[in-house]
Order: sequence, then C-alpha cells, then structure tokens
Amino acid sequence: MTPTLMPRTFGLALSLVALAASPLAAQLHPSTMLGEVCAPTFEAAPLRLLRQLSLDVRGRIPTVEESQRLLDAADPDAELASMREEMFAGPEFARTTMEYHRGLLWTSLDRSLVALDGGDRRLSRDRGRDIWFVNNRKSRYRGNNAFLCDDVPHTTFDAEGRPLPMRQIEDGRCTANRRGGICDIDGTVMVAPYWDPENPIKVCAFDANDVLTRPDGQACSFADNSQFCGCGPNLRDCIPGFSGNGAGDTHARALQAGFTEEPLRLIQSVVSEGRSYLEVFRTRETFVNGPVAHYYRYNSGRNLNQAQTTTQVAYDMRIPEENLAGLAATDTASWRRIERGPEHAGVLTTPGYLVRFASDRARANRFYTAFYCDPFVPQSDGIPAEEENPPQNLRERNGCADCHQELEPAASHWGRWRNGGSVGYFDPADISFREPYEPCICEGGRCNRNFCNAYFVTPQNSDGMELTRYQGHPIAAAWLEEDDDASDYANVETGPRALVDMPNEVRRVAECAVRQLAEHLYGRTVDAGDFMWLAEQANAFDGDGDAENADGTFDWQALFERLVTDERYLGTR
Repeated sequence: MTPTLMPRTFGLALSLVALAASPLAAQLHPSTMLGEVCAPTFEAAPLRLLRQLSLDVRGRIPTVEESQRLLDAADPDAELASMREEMFAGPEFARTTMEYHRGLLWTSLDRSLVALDGGDRRLSRDRGRDIWFVNNRKSRYRGNNAFLCDDVPHTTFDAEGRPLPMRQIEDGRCTANRRGGICDIDGTVMVAPYWDPENPIKVCAFDANDVLTRPDGQACSFADNSQFCGCGPNLRDCIPGFSGNGAGDTHARALQAGFTEEPLRLIQSVVSEGRSYLEVFRTRETFVNGPVAHYYRYNSGRNLNQAQTTTQVAYDMRIPEENLAGLAATDTASWRRIERGPEHAGVLTTPGYLVRFASDRARANRFYTAFYCDPFVPQSDGIPAEEENPPQNLRERNGCADCHQELEPAASHWGRWRNGGSVGYFDPADISFREPYEPCICEGGRCNRNFCNAYFVTPQNSDGMELTRYQGHPIAAAWLEEDDDASDYANVETGPRALVDMPNEVRRVAECAVRQLAEHLYGRTVDAGDFMWLAEQANAFDGDGDAENADGTFDWQALFERLVTDERYLGTR
C-alpha cells in the first residue's frame, strides 16, 4: 500500500504540538501552550540558530541530545561556537559540499549516457531469446539490420579464434557491400561479462569476438569498424544498455551514477583539503570507482574512421592506462584519486560535465552562470524577428550578437573536446584548428558526413560566404575573428582552464562564489546595498586578488565558516 503523505503545513503543526508536549519545551518556557512556546524568547534563540546551522552545514536538524547540550551550557554562545567547529570537521559537511555543487553543476545524467560515442559498442538484449548483441553492428557482421544470429551454439572459428559464418543466406535485403545479396549468419557463445562475471550470458558470436587484432594485424581496440572485431575479452570493449536484465542494468546505472558523482568528489576533495578553489577548474586530478575506471580504460579510447580513406582521428579521455588498473568493474564503493593528462581542467572536462552539457556553447554558458554569475540572457526587449537568409555566424546575426560576441570565444575553450553526448579529446597531432581539415572539405561526398558535420564547416551545415570562408575549419574555431587570434585560438589549445588564468577572471570567480553561497545561506538576493560587504568577503576569499597566494587563498570551507558567523546570518543586522 502506498503511504499517505501529510501536507507540509499539517506535518509542521504536528511537530510543533509534539514539541510543546516535550520535556525540552518545558525547559524553554514554563507554559506548554503552543502559542507561547512558538513565541520568540531569549531562551529559544540559541536553539533556533543551532537548527539553522545544522541544516546548512550538515543537511539535517540537530538531535535532542545536541539541543539539550546547548540548553545545559553555562555559556550558550561559546557552546554553539564549539558545536559549529565540530560540524565543519564532521563527515556530513563533505556531503553538504557535494550537494551544494550538484546544484551549481546540474549533475544529472539520464539513460542516454550508456549510448556514449554513438552506441557503436552498446550491447542490447533480445528479450524473447535472451541473446545479447550490438545492434549498430548487425549490418557490418551479417549484411543487414534485419538479421540477427541464430539461437544455436556457434561452432566455426579460424585459427586465431575469430568466429566464421555458420551459414549464409541470399536475400535482396542484404547490403551490396556484403558480396551482393549474401549475408553471413553466426550462432551464439556463452560469455562471462565483466559487469557480472559469475553469471555467463548468451551473446551473438560475431559480437562476442574476443580476438584483439584484425587479420591484417591492426588492433581491434577503440571501436574499430572492422567486421573482424567484436567486444573483446569478457565483452570489455562494450557497454550494456538498459535492457531489462538485472546485472546489465545495474552496471549501466552504476556507470551513470559514477559519472554524476565524479566531479562532485573532485570538488569535495579540493574543499576538504583546504586547497585553492581554483583547482576545481584547473586540476588534472579526478576520482574513479570501478565502473568509471573500466569505461576510461576500455570504452573511451577510440579511433574514429573518417571516410573511405585510411585517415583516422584518435580521441580518448587522456588518462594513462596504468592509473586505471586494479579496480574491478563491479566495485562501485571504492574511489581512487588518479592523475589525468595535461589537457584536463578539473570538473570542466569530466564526462559528468561534458555529457550533461553536450555542446561547447552549453558548457560555456553553464560555467558563466554558475561560476561567473554572468548568464547569457536575451536583451530586455526580446529577440527581433529573424532576418532573411541570416548569417550562420551568430556573432553577426540580429538579436544574437549581444550574447554570442562573448559566447563564441568562450565556447572555443572546449573546441578539442567531443560534443553531442560523446567524450574524448582531439589530438593536435591529428587536427590543426588553424587551417582547414582536408578530409572534411567534403567535395563529392567522400567524407564521413556524421563526423564532419558535427565538428567542421561543411556544405550540409553552412552556405554562402560562411561556406566559402570557413569550409573544412573546425566549427569551434570557425567563428573566431582575427582580433581573437592572439588569445582565443590559443584558448582552443589550452582548454577550459584558460577561463581562470587571468586576474579579472579570478576575481569574477571569487565574487561569484561569495554571492552564490551567501544567497544560498541567507535566503535572499545579494543586492546593491551589499556591494561593499561583497567586496570585503571576496577579498578575504581570494587573498585581495593574489591568486598565487597559497596561504589559505580561495579556501571555500573558510568562506562558508565566515558567512555563517556573519551578522547577516546571525540575524543581528
């Protein structure tokens, strides 16, 4: 039976009645009348402050014993100060830090997370026959998406262990690149999947192929498009989708939860260790548990085939493999601090951020909103009617230029990071952002349209002067102007960490951090009347603008402590 939920006001009334009847209330006031107990009294003020402080620092109300301890204290103010120190030293403040920043980062990921990188290696399950397969690869293995493997044990393999067709069928639906109308059909094999090794599952043999090289000797890793490559040993190169299977769904949810928690754990470590808050956007460190480490190790390093050419672009998450070894894919409880490559920029290059904000513009907008307190909003009189044949360059379009004149250079900081729900970094050795990328000039339709249209200016996503001027240029850098060259093209290479490398940017982060936290704690807007107070608090937070000062500069916990001992919080102002 579904429990009946009481309205908030009714539940509060019952709580107050219970308080009025409690021994604790009798010590607060000689009367147990509800109205008199709730009336402001000198004795109740420390308890109200204790409750407020406990909710803000620990996310819960104080216990009866803690309330009694304050009541019994000879000096309530001194006792409250002591209890406040205990709260900040306790483990619950770490959770408060993470939950507060969850609200800033909007870290929520839905089921699309398991389809990262286009679903090329996402395992699905045929529920009727309880057979696992990779849906996007049926055409490569068997000739057409209409066909799946037979529900019989697979028996034919080559000398290296690659599965060979058990039978062939001739059908007009078989694609032409599979020898006319002939399709290869495989059977099934039993595999112990990495997400549940104690319980083998039935998998189509072509998909379960665990040989690590193609017949020509090239590696199968990184989602090679070859029909001779499968999911690898124990299906390690593939991700189970939400399929109605308990263990597969459990891993998919664990991966989703891990990516959501990773940036929050990173922030919490910076705060709890008293490091500069700027490390949230600069550090190469991150935290991984088993599912996240497995993804980084086997699923994020990929090669993207460009066209009917031999050109491939590598992209991965730039994490040394040795930093990921030793964590079982099923271990969701253990979290390890690891070092990433120099391309990384704190939380801003974690999958939890890159996937949640799937475009470069969205990533820049969230950073400006949450950490500069400067959201991009349309002009007050609205956006004008769209002009005929508007320019693709939003820095030149009516109604868009006001925001995009700043947003486009800001978005370019993520220019080398994949978008559209995928993760990975484009190596400068593969693609230069300062000149057209030849494989994506796209004349005659010879390039990979999905890849090129997503990352480069092509005839499919542009026209007119824009196409003439920018064809083949990466979209992330195409709309940068000549005046931007000295700084913003460089920002494409230095990445999001360049958003906090100048004194004015550091100051924006400091003032925004104070403003956001103060409004959260005080329950009101920090307005023009607080200007001097805000400047003083920002000075205390950033060390009077000295971003290199290591002595407590940008200590976010110290900022929190200052704000809850301020007269605005205590109610004396």
